Amino acid sequence: MSTNPLLLAVAPAIYALLILVIAGVHSRERYGLTNTVILFMITWAISLFFEALSIQTGFPFGFYHYTIPTPIYIFHVPLIIIFAYFGVGYFSWTLSHVFTGQYSKRPEGKWIIVVPFIASFLMDVGPLHGSYLIDDPV
Repeated sequence: MSTNPLLLAVAPAIYALLILVIAGVHSRERYGLTNTVILFMITWAISLFFEALSIQTGFPFGFYHYTIPTPIYIFHVPLIIIFAYFGVGYFSWTLSHVFTGQYSKRPEGKWIIVVPFIASFLMDVGPLHGSYLIDDPV
């Protein structure tokens, strides 16, 4: 691990922007621009709400604060966190489609429940919140 302060300062932003771009391009190709923007806005609103709620009240993730050196915070949440949530959430969603064999078709029947459940498990490992399968290996 590097101890270069400049690299440590910009690495989270580079990572978040990289997964935002990759997820955004893939989502646009798969779902179209309008649906990608809608997905991003939904992700932005939900992740910002719960991150800010937890920072202010401790619910649902416990009390914490961010020390990421970034100039843009919204309700004490760094803007890059919202970008990271979109990327990680989208990758989890895509992998859940692949794992269930639903990638080339729209989920129907039981898959309407199973696909999002697996995606949420991939993103948060169920009750073990904070153990992200998607972004920890990176």
